[in-house]
Amino acid sequence: MEGTCRCFDVGIHHQLPEIMERIVKKTAEAYRCTAEVDYDMSCEVLMNEPVSTALCRTAAAKVVKAPELLVEAPMLMGAEDFAEYTTNCTATFSGLGGGGKYPQHSDYFCIDESALESGAALYAQMAADFLAETK
Repeated sequence: MEGTCRCFDVGIHHQLPEIMERIVKKTAEAYRCTAEVDYDMSCEVLMNEPVSTALCRTAAAKVVKAPELLVEAPMLMGAEDFAEYTTNCTATFSGLGGGGKYPQHSDYFCIDESALESGAALYAQMAADFLAETK
């Protein structure tokens, strides 16, 4: 049997291997069986840092062409490699809305390249705002 474990808490994330092993082994024991657990901690929890997120929101409001395009997404349970950066520096993760008919990991995914212009503008604005704040 295999599956994934995801959460919104970094502390719990690092406790999950022990928690899962206890649950699996005790459940197996209840049925007079044994079980082995091979837990692969593949990536960190992606949690946006508040100051970086505020900087991103402010910059996005400056570069977006229409206010209704600014959408704050709910917390998502996706696994994202970007989370590894957040263990070494403050960061925030934002989406550009370049998706289409198919999900990002589909063989049929085709990005709407017009979103790349918004992304470049957002990064440039965030850099300018950050540098202005740190003077």
